[in-house]
Amino acid sequence: MKRRSVTLLLIAWLLVKALPAATPANEFLRYVYGAEGILLEKYCWAHDDLWMLHGRANPAGLAQLDQEKVKHGTNEVIWENIQGAVCIVEIREGKADPAFMLDQTYGRHRQLVLQFIYASLRHDLDLLKGITTQVKNMDLGRLKEAPPPGDMDVYQDLIIAMPVVRVSLPAADKVSRSVSYRVPLGSKGFTVRLVRKNGAWQIDTDAKVKVPLEFLFQ
Repeated sequence: MKRRSVTLLLIAWLLVKALPAATPANEFLRYVYGAEGILLEKYCWAHDDLWMLHGRANPAGLAQLDQEKVKHGTNEVIWENIQGAVCIVEIREGKADPAFMLDQTYGRHRQLVLQFIYASLRHDLDLLKGITTQVKNMDLGRLKEAPPPGDMDVYQDLIIAMPVVRVSLPAADKVSRSVSYRVPLGSKGFTVRLVRKNGAWQIDTDAKVKVPLEFLFQ
């Protein structure tokens, strides 16, 4: 019995040795694709916004990462195609730096905020339903209908050029799991709060939100 136990332990040890060793990039990407229990402090540089990158469990993505271990040096920039998505990770002093992927997330936030304003101006309820948590709570003010189609190109250019500034503190966002941005809309500015539901970023309209669109016509 003792000999059999030793044999089983030896087989288990050999199997473990045969598996590729975990790498910082691989573990970081496993976290991005929804894996739980990742030792981020071991594999990744600390950042208050890391929570933004933790997606829903993606079995296909995790299986690909388990099959194709990402190998790298101590200092290296890596481009990986995981289930059709390009992931850019920098390894700095042996740990994954989330800065590049976080910047992509901030870019998506900006696009979402501006898309929200443009869809509100167009009264595009179908689009608003997809990017807000509760479209019924939206108040478009005195604007009862969208501007004529011929004018929308002008407003589109204006909205695209609109600055989007983060106003919430990362340490607080880490707790609330939300992030707020400010745009120069309305005489006092307009704050948009983003949350993530079912793996997708959305504009938080669980409470009444009035979009000061009339400011664009002054």
